[in-house]
Amino acid sequence: MDFPYSIECCGSYLTVKEPQVSETLSKDVIASAREHGAQAIVTACPLCQFNLDYPQRETEAGRTGNEIPVLYFTQLMAVALGLPEDTWGLEDHYVDPRRVLETLRVSENP
Repeated sequence: MDFPYSIECCGSYLTVKEPQVSETLSKDVIASAREHGAQAIVTACPLCQFNLDYPQRETEAGRTGNEIPVLYFTQLMAVALGLPEDTWGLEDHYVDPRRVLETLRVSENP
């Protein structure tokens, strides 16, 4: 799906020097995705995956279960290729993407 902040940078290059700027940019991307009905976000950058996933642990959405899972594209590829779930690398996510994958009826044993 397309949403206004879909190609905005999460500020990964600022994470060490100015973490507040990066966190604000990331929260803006998440808010835009949520407002436009996204069920998940898939990134092409591992820093974007972390920067969009991590801040949600502290937000109102994170406390109400309205988080948006953020997957790195290779994780989605592993799911699509039918690789075993223990190879997907989902265990370190702050927002567990399994909920969305189950909603979409994606599982290890289709």
